[in-house]
Amino acid sequence: MDLLEHFHAQDPDDERKLSQEKELVLRMQKGDDSAFEILYEKYFDRIYAYVIRFVRHREIAEDIVSNTFLKAFSGRTAFVWKNISFGAWLYKIASNAVIDHFREKKSVSLADEMQNFAREPKTHEELDMEFLGKKLKSALTKLPEKYRTVLMLKYFNEMPHQEIASILGTSANNVGVLVHRALNKCKKYV
Repeated sequence: MDLLEHFHAQDPDDERKLSQEKELVLRMQKGDDSAFEILYEKYFDRIYAYVIRFVRHREIAEDIVSNTFLKAFSGRTAFVWKNISFGAWLYKIASNAVIDHFREKKSVSLADEMQNFAREPKTHEELDMEFLGKKLKSALTKLPEKYRTVLMLKYFNEMPHQEIASILGTSANNVGVLVHRALNKCKKYV
């Protein structure tokens, strides 16, 4: 086996974990609540960490994560194990919920924003970073889902390409390509 084949070879332990997860998903779809509890325990902390990086508010993050798992549970029979793992599906649900949160938040009145601004004196650097952050969040909402998800996992969750690949059900090389394309598209919106 050459170096390239070795790099692309699946770790037998990863395959075993995916097989176990697939079995849990099948049990959950047949009505086994204990299987859902195991999946919940496995993914709760990861999904929470993912969401809190965006919303930066504990109660809002908890609500979004709760709704993510509720949607997953309600839609469990619709989930089909193809090129996407259950974990990747959860991340997609959470990503969409975060984006919905920011869309709803846009309806905050100018008066509310001015009150927040008046309460918190900020330096020029903080204002510049806040402005850039808002532009980036706006750009993220305009990206197609696959690009939005890969950028969120890489830059906000600081995941390596290999871990993103296992979540998205693709290769690490493809993750690199997706990141590159997503950044190029994002530049158009910023």
